[in-house]
Amino acid sequence: MGFGKRTEKGQVLVLLTVGIITLLGFTALAIDGGRLYSERRTIQGVTDTSSLTGGLYIAQHLKDGINASVMAAAEAAAYQRAENNGYDPTVTKVFITDDANYYYVRTTIHTSIPPTIVQLVYDGPLSVAATSEARVPKSTVFALGQALVSLGKGDCPHPGISFSGTADFAVHNTGIFSNSNCNPSIVFNGGPSGDIDGNISAVGTVNPPGGVVSDGVVNADPIDFQPPEQPNCDGLTSRTDSGNNLLPGIYANGISIGGNASVNLAPGLYCLDNDFRIQNGTTVGNGVTIYMRNGGVTVNGGNNTLTAPYENIWQDATPRYWNGMLFFFAYNNNSDLLLNGNGDSTYMGTIFNYNGECTLSGTGDAVAFNTQLVCDKIELSGTADLDITYNPEEQYLPPTNIDLME
Repeated sequence: MGFGKRTEKGQVLVLLTVGIITLLGFTALAIDGGRLYSERRTIQGVTDTSSLTGGLYIAQHLKDGINASVMAAAEAAAYQRAENNGYDPTVTKVFITDDANYYYVRTTIHTSIPPTIVQLVYDGPLSVAATSEARVPKSTVFALGQALVSLGKGDCPHPGISFSGTADFAVHNTGIFSNSNCNPSIVFNGGPSGDIDGNISAVGTVNPPGGVVSDGVVNADPIDFQPPEQPNCDGLTSRTDSGNNLLPGIYANGISIGGNASVNLAPGLYCLDNDFRIQNGTTVGNGVTIYMRNGGVTVNGGNNTLTAPYENIWQDATPRYWNGMLFFFAYNNNSDLLLNGNGDSTYMGTIFNYNGECTLSGTGDAVAFNTQLVCDKIELSGTADLDITYNPEEQYLPPTNIDLME
């Protein structure tokens, strides 16, 4: 009985076909998958920059107020950025929303690319999409927008804010806040009478204000205060305080002005490694930020005009504007500040002393301070009436941080 020979030619053909299809599949995955991944990364970058562009437009108009026209312009700016990168409004969608604390700019791009190898088994377009959302905080104020803010890091029983002396006082356009949990957290000693336009808020208790008029006493929750970055003194020239015309720079020995001297401080950043002292005389410094890396501040008498910079007139080495910041104490500087003024002096801007005490005092006539005090502890004293006016446009405005949420 004979048997014919069995052939394997058909099986080889089947295996070869399967192998070619498999190879084509891997090739398509490598080529078209790589193209999809590359396009996905590209449009992710475009959505990021588009959302940030819209968010930046909102941030630049926070101070003036956000209305429907500003929102529309921010949306248009985001669309334009996407279009500049090759993605027109037919594939781009921008939505701007807000809640109690933030504005949100959300950009989505949904597009497609034509297939190359994969078209052998699929003839439709390859879709790819990406989404990004930028978040812009609504707050445009520093330290709760209060005229007096005690950070309250010191040990009890020392109160965060103390009113003493015999003179009356007034706080205009806002209130006062003590983050100290001491009892009392705010104390009124010596029976001063005063008028506070806003609330008296404290984490601890408030000594009965007696003759003080305010919007009320509020039991506040403690805040987790995030201090701003410190000024950057890199590149500044080393200087001394000799002469009547001082320039921005690094003053290793501090600055001391006394007698009947008449001294002018040019606009800019002054970085001091020792005390800043004024004893009588006439001192004028418009557009200055005095950064106390070490040492304290004592201004006792004299005819003084010290105002913070405004309108972006200069930047530090970061670069960063310091609009509204008059005195800034380094975080590791535990020294104190004393402004003992008179009716001939003007002080304007925020005073920030993270670890030290700030004292406003006066003798003789009424003394006006257009300042915001943000210090570990605060004391108002003296025999002259103290008038503290808080105007947001005159105080430090921290830079707006725009976060990418996704």
